[in-house]
Amino acid sequence: MKRILAMALVALATVTGSGVAQVPAGNPSADLAATLEAIRAEAGLPALAGLVVHADGSVEVAATGKRRLDGGDPVTPADRWHIGSNTKSMTAVLAARLVEAGRLSWGTTLAEAFPDLAPSMHADWRPVTLEQLLGMRAGAPEDIGNLSAWGAFWANKKPLPALRKELVAEVTAKPPVAKPGTAWAYSNPSYVMAGAMLEARTGQPWEELMREYLFAPLGLATAGFGAPPGPDQPWGHARPLVPVLLKPTPMDPAGGKADNPPALGPAGTVHLSLADYGTYLRAVVDGANGRGTLLTPESWQRLLTPGLQDYALGWGVRAAPWAGDRPALGHAGSNTMWFLNARVAPARGFAVAAASNSASGGAEGAVTKALGALIKRAEARAP
Repeated sequence: MKRILAMALVALATVTGSGVAQVPAGNPSADLAATLEAIRAEAGLPALAGLVVHADGSVEVAATGKRRLDGGDPVTPADRWHIGSNTKSMTAVLAARLVEAGRLSWGTTLAEAFPDLAPSMHADWRPVTLEQLLGMRAGAPEDIGNLSAWGAFWANKKPLPALRKELVAEVTAKPPVAKPGTAWAYSNPSYVMAGAMLEARTGQPWEELMREYLFAPLGLATAGFGAPPGPDQPWGHARPLVPVLLKPTPMDPAGGKADNPPALGPAGTVHLSLADYGTYLRAVVDGANGRGTLLTPESWQRLLTPGLQDYALGWGVRAAPWAGDRPALGHAGSNTMWFLNARVAPARGFAVAAASNSASGGAEGAVTKALGALIKRAEARAP
């Protein structure tokens, strides 16, 4: 079965983190690793890692388990993790950077970005804007696997911008699934189309734009695309056909089947270390509070203000008891071989994330349980 990026918005209120926990003296990261190890072992995961970006500016990263279920080396806090659909908020930040640079606007339409495709577009698609695509309220299809472009993505025989533009052409040749602006639906094609708009207006691939406008300014030295490369990093694990009889299969990143096709990039192919992901989450916390230099406060407000179904631009936005007097931000991501879930509490100044190199069996539950523990640690130092 072809791997399709898993839908990534998880109910924020289901993560229980209320109640202040005491962070013990000694080595906090060692204590955190012990907490994660108990959760990992109970779920039978190859590895589990956690990140806390504290309100006081300190950062904790811990990792436990093995890089491969079949006997790989132990994971380390410096290892890299595939973040799946958590890439989407990064694509939205990239769009904001390009808007501020004058390369396009939030109101740039598909017809304006692709004038050569406009005559063949269904009339309802021509006025669809970049912001509508990033907010998943443009009427794009939910299932990318039903598109002919998905097969071309896997063949990967053309430049990535050309493949993404072909998806735009296929989707816009038919009527939108819903009238643009009237309904929300989680859609990977919507983010591929948004990425294609950025490419069309800049003449640069999304990957180059991400490196130039996001990774470099934030100093995310470990950030890249696809499965983390090399034998000295965690491997993702494919789901077994018969879970009760078989274990997940470690997927060699050099084998061509360890991630979704590269053309899916804007919807979710980024990997990086948890420390670097913490740098990104700190930028989100700061931006939500009107601080930082990555974007203007006005751009952050646009990115983090929910539209339909409590979804902003790459983040779910919902009230949570542990988040204080303002809503929390949340998102999860999986390519079916990795799973990462993140939470941000702007009012209390902290962010957390938990990740596993498996999305099988009890991975989602274990990551959610880990998030609860991480939130309690963050609460211990939060205002």
